[in-house]
This record gives sequence, C-alpha cells and structure tokens, in this order.
Amino acid sequence: MDIKTPLVMGELFVGTWALQSFTEILSDGSSVEPMGRRPQGFLLYTEEGIVSAQLTGFASDSNELSLDESRASDGNLGNATPYIGYCGSFTVNFELQEVVHVPLVAHDRRLVGRALHRKFEFNGDRLTLTTSTHQAKRDLFESRLVWCRHRRM
Repeated sequence: MDIKTPLVMGELFVGTWALQSFTEILSDGSSVEPMGRRPQGFLLYTEEGIVSAQLTGFASDSNELSLDESRASDGNLGNATPYIGYCGSFTVNFELQEVVHVPLVAHDRRLVGRALHRKFEFNGDRLTLTTSTHQAKRDLFESRLVWCRHRRM
C-alpha cells in the first residue's frame, strides 16, 4: 500500500476550501441537508500535514437567529445551530482515493484519535469528500461534502 505524504500531494489538497454543500443520503435513497441549504464552513490543509475543519449551518435561510437558536444562547443546547469542528493530521492514499483525517482536537471527544476516512474526488477547483456507512448513523448510506477552493477577494 502506497501512502503519499502531504508534501507529495500538496498541490492537490493544500490550501483553504469553502463548503458548498453537505448532503446525507439515507439508506432508502432519500437525501437531507443536515446543516440547511446554505451551510458554511472551511477546510484547511497545510503542507505540514495539518487539517482543520469547521462547519455550521442555519435553521433558516435568514441571517437572523431563529427562536430555537436564540433559546440555545440561553443555555438550551438542544436548540443550538449545528456545528462540526476538529483539527489534527491527515494522510492521503491515492490508490484508494482516500484522505484520512485524525483529529487531535474535536467538538466531539469521541472523534479524537480516530481515523476518519473520506473518499475524495477533484473536479477543477472542487473537492468532493464522501464518507461511507461504516462510520455513520445506522440509516445513513453516505455523507457528501462539496468544497470549492477559496480564493482571496
């Protein structure tokens, strides 16, 4: 098995990526957008082999806080805006078309030290990462996240 180091594949992954979409495909073939229609997030890969992922979404298309989100600010976390965040190391296996993130810090402590396998596909300035069932919820078939290379304005 030939595992490439970040320096070898740096031109492909290294940089900042902005989240375009986050879709979960359920086992019955239906799909959901767990962070809404306009998720926000950044994915950063460094030449040193560090990855950082920050994702969030909104309960509505408005930038105003929903009633549930404002209640969450009062301590009712059951109504909080969805959030995923972690940072750690990454490796790439081109033979398997897979990038593996290993969080050292995470919003969910159960992720720390765990190898998070993502299939990858590049299409121009777009990167699609897909997770499979074995890491996900029981009724979930796959999660698909589409990222676009971020450019300074």
